[in-house]
Amino acid sequence: MGVYGGDGHEGPAEEDSHKPPRFFSWRTDEQIKGFATRYFSLVHFHVIEPGQLHFQLLTMRHPG
Repeated sequence: MGVYGGDGHEGPAEEDSHKPPRFFSWRTDEQIKGFATRYFSLVHFHVIEPGQLHFQLLTMRHPG
């Protein structure tokens, strides 16, 4: 799974000019790993271009 992460902010982005405003969830690395491990075994976690807004890559395995 790949998602954009960030500082944990949730809601419309201030700079978003889209009408109606879009909803974003910029999860921290720890938050996204915590959500994933509720239902999956985390095989690998990798961040591309660390910083405020970065891409989080997760390889997971379903235990069943």
